[in-house]
Amino acid sequence: MDANFYRNYKRKFFIGLGVLLALTCLALAKYNTILGIFGLFTVVIGLYAFSYMDKQEQSVRERELREEILSTEREQVSEERLTSASDELALVFMQVDDYDEVFHGLADEKRPMLVAAVDKLLREWAGEINAYLRKDGRERYTVLLPTAELEAQENDNFPILDKVREIKVGKHIPVTLSIGAAKGIDSEEPAKLGRLVQEALELSLERGGDQAVVKSAEHTWFYGGHTEVVGKRSKVRVRVTAVELAGLIRHARSVVIMGHSRMDFDVLGAALGCAEIVRHYGKPVRILIDRSGGPVDNLAAIIDQRDPGLICEKGDLGIEVSSQTLLLLVDVHRPQMVAEPSLLSRAGYIAVIDHHRRGEEFLERCNLSYIMPGASSTSELVGELVHYFPEDIRFSPLAATALLTGLIVDTKRFTFSTSDRTFRIAAQLMEAGADQALLRELFN
Repeated sequence: MDANFYRNYKRKFFIGLGVLLALTCLALAKYNTILGIFGLFTVVIGLYAFSYMDKQEQSVRERELREEILSTEREQVSEERLTSASDELALVFMQVDDYDEVFHGLADEKRPMLVAAVDKLLREWAGEINAYLRKDGRERYTVLLPTAELEAQENDNFPILDKVREIKVGKHIPVTLSIGAAKGIDSEEPAKLGRLVQEALELSLERGGDQAVVKSAEHTWFYGGHTEVVGKRSKVRVRVTAVELAGLIRHARSVVIMGHSRMDFDVLGAALGCAEIVRHYGKPVRILIDRSGGPVDNLAAIIDQRDPGLICEKGDLGIEVSSQTLLLLVDVHRPQMVAEPSLLSRAGYIAVIDHHRRGEEFLERCNLSYIMPGASSTSELVGELVHYFPEDIRFSPLAATALLTGLIVDTKRFTFSTSDRTFRIAAQLMEAGADQALLRELFN
């Protein structure tokens, strides 16, 4: 507004001055006509020159203003591009599910060829999607790629999962991948991006592998995972889990074992097996059950008769749960499905043993998670774990019988989701004294 005021003031001043000079020239014309005409002509030329210069000045000012606006817009666009460019990158962790299992039965000289074939496929795939791929160890890969390319893979349901299964180098089970990816995280929070991608990979593995899990700060997406889950737990993983669980039991003052609501044979069998493991360490233990009716309640009554006080029910005031209590969840990992959700916030330590595919809903805190979708049942997992504890632990005939009922029911009498481990553990439970007469009584 100030610039316009002074511009108008200047124009009025020069117009007024021109009019005054013109009048002066007319007055002079009475005495000297030529001098008057020359003076008037000079005034007109001067006013025209002023008008021209004023227009040129205004044009220059408008051009400078336009250039300043364009420059500001370019800077804003540049800053937005820099910010969005950092947000457009996604991070991916990939892991071959179990080379040791794939190598089983494959000639030694062909094993490096199989690994090389997988490497070649993944590097070609990375090149096609404009991604940076780095191999970390024999079976793990880190991939950095544009978020747009990751979303294109999501739209196609991650075709790399199918391509890697098609690799054949001799006779072997198909190679499968577990993929964890994270996207949509600001570049100023790389640690958050790293945590999300690791969580995604762990979720993919705990759901049985051969699938991709993509996480953002707000959502989780699942792709693949439609093939039958096979056993992919290594003896090292089982041993490490047994040692960690033994440490938690030693550290806790007491242990409470709980399964999902509407208890079944797998819950009760796994719970009784875990209770005997806990007692080996001299810690008090209770099994909290949610009776569902039917034969499983008959087994619970037998356990209660032979071991009074071990089993308690929801709302039992005699059960004590504190910051020194280990809450051991069997055959369940979703908070909303446990028999007594209030215990989750009261227990100081929480451990999970489960054979169901891990879902997006999980415990807010967990000290030990052993989720193996390749197992037929949680009873199978407990029956295997007992052999890997640092101490020599043996099941009683009653615990062996309860565990075997869990195996029988979850495998539909050994016709569904079985493996060589399933039958081996069933044989070990029979050797431990599983009561065949009681089994027939429960199932007839």
